[in-house]
Amino acid sequence: MSLEWFDGDWSAFSQVQMDLRNPSPEAQDLMLKVFDREHEKHNFDYDDRFHQEVHLPAGEAITVMVSLDAVKHAPKTREMNMNDIRILELYAIEPNEAFVFFIDNVRLIP
Repeated sequence: MSLEWFDGDWSAFSQVQMDLRNPSPEAQDLMLKVFDREHEKHNFDYDDRFHQEVHLPAGEAITVMVSLDAVKHAPKTREMNMNDIRILELYAIEPNEAFVFFIDNVRLIP
């Protein structure tokens, strides 16, 4: 899942949150990734973006809360431009087979 069409100015906020639900009888591991426009100039390097693993327990719902200070300081050689966030992605880490999960209420918290 990739969110690209949103207001890219996250500078006035302290957190991004989202609600996830896994209806499956098996837990799933996901990766949450956030990057700014500058990330392209760094060849989409792994160390030039924010990434966090998210464990989604079987049959449960969770709220993921990410500090935007952590996002800002995630790139190794610079600060993320919080005025120009381009992508928020959430994807499965090496899934053995297709699975379903639900995402709801993605929000920025002041």
